[in-house]
Amino acid sequence: MTFPLQISFRRMSRSSGIEQMISEKSAKLSKFSSQIITCRVTVDLPHRHHQSGNEFHLSIEISTSQG
Repeated sequence: MTFPLQISFRRMSRSSGIEQMISEKSAKLSKFSSQIITCRVTVDLPHRHHQSGNEFHLSIEISTSQG
């Protein structure tokens, strides 16, 4: 079963590579529950105080149906 996936980016430009990775990973969620009706992922780039490399924060919200 497939479900709608919404991906949002904060403090950064949209990245097709990150979107593809999130899409691939979220497709595997249906193995755990057939009652998932929507999935929202927010990719946030934290402030760059004394950090090196690319560090992202992800927030994932999954809605399920009761049944």
